[in-house]
Amino acid sequence: MSEKTEALLQKLEQGVKDVFTSERFINYLKFSAKFHRYSYNNVILIMVQNPDATMVAGFKKWNDMGRFVKKGEKGITILAPSFKKAQVHKLDGNNNPITDSEGKPVMIDKNINPSGFFPTHVFDVSQTDGEPIPELGGNYGGDMQDFELIWDALCESSPYPVDFKENLSINGSKGICCHTKQSIHILKGLSQEESVSTLIHEIAHARTYSPEIKIGVDKPAREVEAESCAYVVSTYLGIDCQQSSFEYIASWCKSKDAKELKQSLHNINKESYAIITSVTDHLNERRNEKAYAFDR
Repeated sequence: MSEKTEALLQKLEQGVKDVFTSERFINYLKFSAKFHRYSYNNVILIMVQNPDATMVAGFKKWNDMGRFVKKGEKGITILAPSFKKAQVHKLDGNNNPITDSEGKPVMIDKNINPSGFFPTHVFDVSQTDGEPIPELGGNYGGDMQDFELIWDALCESSPYPVDFKENLSINGSKGICCHTKQSIHILKGLSQEESVSTLIHEIAHARTYSPEIKIGVDKPAREVEAESCAYVVSTYLGIDCQQSSFEYIASWCKSKDAKELKQSLHNINKESYAIITSVTDHLNERRNEKAYAFDR
């Protein structure tokens, strides 16, 4: 491992420890909403090095977008996977090996599992000049623009069917994910923003459910992860989320070791990305079908 990689990993380790306070955790989730395609490791590294970053890309990617990194700008260092190449059979559309005219299998080079990581650099949009960047959405306010479209997209991405209930069996709850009946119930009468954020929370529960999980032991972690997913996806959709639900995070993480904290960050990153991707794909599909002007 190179000295640069080792120094970057040490910076990452400290970043993981620092992120688990209420204020820093919320900042991390806001970064996750902006950089949901990046691993939690790289989200933290971007946040530590440039807290004001809004959109990052590599040097060549900016050039492809008609923008150019300003002279003298220092890049944000992140970790990129280092792949090994291997010779494998070339397959057709039915996953059958392709052979040449002599009947010999056609071989191609293919990247296999990462063998390690190496430092690389990205630059924030503020470090570049060139073609304008389209705005990435805004705040929807109390009544959400395109609420029905977004609601349909979330329901489509949910593992369980969703309905509204006048009353929920758990007093004070805004939503319930029932694993035994494989259903999600949302309290009727919530604002559109509350309904969407609550649904995302319950979808996160549905997506991460496993009968092997010990409910008593893991429930606090699962609640933190589900609420964090709701915050990330809601922020991505332009919803102004309440932060009061994160007041217990600092006390929750005190009893956790670094391995457990990293696993939670991984789970939040993975599920947020999956939900955002599913919703965005659905929205884009509907937009193409009906020429709907909703572009993320």
